[in-house]
Amino acid sequence: ANVVGAFVAAGPSMGWYVELSPRGVRVGAGFYEASGERLAAIRAAIDDDRTGPALRRALTKLEKDGFEIGGERLKTSPRGYDADHPRIELLRHKQVIAGKSYGFEKVIHSPAVLDMVRDDWRTLKPLVGWLGRAVSGVPSFCTRKSRQGQISAINPSAHRTERRCRCRLQRCRLEKSSVGLTLFADRRAIALRVL
Repeated sequence: ANVVGAFVAAGPSMGWYVELSPRGVRVGAGFYEASGERLAAIRAAIDDDRTGPALRRALTKLEKDGFEIGGERLKTSPRGYDADHPRIELLRHKQVIAGKSYGFEKVIHSPAVLDMVRDDWRTLKPLVGWLGRAVSGVPSFCTRKSRQGQISAINPSAHRTERRCRCRLQRCRLEKSSVGLTLFADRRAIALRVL
């Protein structure tokens, strides 16, 4: 359980992450939980003959770039979809996560790891953008207007602020697609920004 990581939200339970654990460094993006309404919106976008193939192309490109596509899936077809649907494998997803493991490559011990993470997050941006568009009309956790904030550290013991709604009870949906994160490498804080 010696895992240090950061998640930069692009929406509820959706965005980019980086993890440092006994297995090494892992970078990824996607959505890890969707309410019934949000999951239905994602499945409707997968089913759509205009948007569904775009997700398939984005995931195929990520696989060619060395990312593994995973996430929890149903064993059978989701209710309302035929088993012979052309994108049935995507429709079975309850989570869509693209990740790449770097293990203990030399680069993870240097500030160059930040460039690596930044490049991977840029590569993952089409996936996160597609997911964001798929759920854009679905209400998020809180309907109040969100205030700006940022995730400022990957160390759990460090100060951390997040975008929160005015009621401060739950995280609001983030409206901007650019994200920022500060990583700590060699005892220096280094800003990382995906544009």
